[in-house]
Amino acid sequence: MTLAGLLAAARPKRVPVHVLAAAAVGAIALSAARPDAVFPIKVRSGAVLAPAGSGAYGIEYVQWDPVARIEISRVPPPDPQTSLHALLTGSLFAAATRTFAPADGHVVLIDVDGAIVGGDIVSRAQLLGAGGIGGVRGYSSGELFARGRLLGRLEWRGLLVGDLHWNLGHFAWVRSASAAAFVDVGALSGCESIGSGGGVWASAGVGLRVLYENF
Repeated sequence: MTLAGLLAAARPKRVPVHVLAAAAVGAIALSAARPDAVFPIKVRSGAVLAPAGSGAYGIEYVQWDPVARIEISRVPPPDPQTSLHALLTGSLFAAATRTFAPADGHVVLIDVDGAIVGGDIVSRAQLLGAGGIGGVRGYSSGELFARGRLLGRLEWRGLLVGDLHWNLGHFAWVRSASAAAFVDVGALSGCESIGSGGGVWASAGVGLRVLYENF
């Protein structure tokens, strides 16, 4: 209705725009009439989310997934009045993740990552964060910082319901809900150098995970 109202209020003057508008209207009408045909879920082999034989959605076995990267950045002088030298920083990151299903409806996820950063560190934004969703989840993203970090996360997920087909306005489709429990541990260096200060932080918690697809 919104698209039709816009077209009625301001009719396009060029033929290609008419064609694109007609195609958009047709796509919206088709998605409303046949959502399963327009938005099918396609899960590749080995993915975490996969449909089981009964139509429910479960977790498949996933092997170790290693990732590594090196980053080098150059930042202009923060204060040209006092220094004309650009800031050079470099970081090294490596991680590995393993997900496996010890029993039907139960999943265990193990994730380990390490990173170091060096160079001209003059602000907290250049340091490594270790809190928030991607770190030790009991701490906010603005609490833990270091020049070097080693993080380990262990998480269990138990399927509560796996055959949901909730259509949220043709924007997202809720497929399953799972309970989760986790333990996170982080070993951090100091902010001045890799060998200074530091310590170990840990957290544990429970939660609810909802798996969905959108476009």
